[in-house]
Amino acid sequence: MKTTLLLLLFALTSFTTIEMHKLNEAINTLEDMHEWVQYDASNNLVDSTIADTYLINLEATIINLKTIK
Repeated sequence: MKTTLLLLLFALTSFTTIEMHKLNEAINTLEDMHEWVQYDASNNLVDSTIADTYLINLEATIINLKTIK
């Protein structure tokens, strides 16, 4: 019984660790994208209205993902 509980606990902990890693990677990627859009907008590589829309959506998504953590 103890072995089963320990294995279950290990499995749950591993799952959580893996999922947290994926979540952190997603947040990092979105933060990078945010910087790229800002760079493109400041260098007139993308229309400012489109950039603003992207930035608002990226910021909202990052905030939402950070609340999961």
